[in-house]
Amino acid sequence: MFKAVRSRFRLYFDLPSTIIILVILSFVYRPILGFFFRFLEKTDAELQLPVWVGDFGLAMLANLLSAIVIAFFVLLVLGWRRISAVCGTFDAYDLKDDNAKEPWGKVTIRYNLLSNKIRGSLIDDTRDTEIVLDAVFDRGQYLRGHYVERKNLQRRRLGAFLLLLGGDGDSYEGPYVFVDPHDTSMVPKTGRSRWERVP
Repeated sequence: MFKAVRSRFRLYFDLPSTIIILVILSFVYRPILGFFFRFLEKTDAELQLPVWVGDFGLAMLANLLSAIVIAFFVLLVLGWRRISAVCGTFDAYDLKDDNAKEPWGKVTIRYNLLSNKIRGSLIDDTRDTEIVLDAVFDRGQYLRGHYVERKNLQRRRLGAFLLLLGGDGDSYEGPYVFVDPHDTSMVPKTGRSRWERVP
């Protein structure tokens, strides 16, 4: 089920966002919330504060928690609609000098709910390659990030990229720098790539 939600909504979860979501869910979860309120009532009774302090504190805490939950879901819906549209599955191509496109596998990118971070993978079965992408979506149109080989850890394949979202929202194109795993030189080389959305 978790995998289905992740792929349907094009999400990925890192440790900070998982902790924040679990904290929010723990406050919403009724038994934990009930325990918390019973603890406050017991503390109020032991300290023998005036009656209005306990009522005021509980009402303020309940309103604060409600506001946090509502704000979280509003931001979630607004952010999801905006950034989900630029994520998904793409056919990746390496652009040659004559603008010929050499197929380079499939790219799948997902976004983080609580930030502008993008995580994805590029899989090319013909080259037996699986590459992990870490990126940031900047200024509503730039995808900048880096990548590294995941399938074969001994193979020296890594690089960085800066891609521009096309006007139609269905493609990315831009330069990248990389270390060639087949070359003994450590000097990075450059190239251009294009990602086209899979319908």
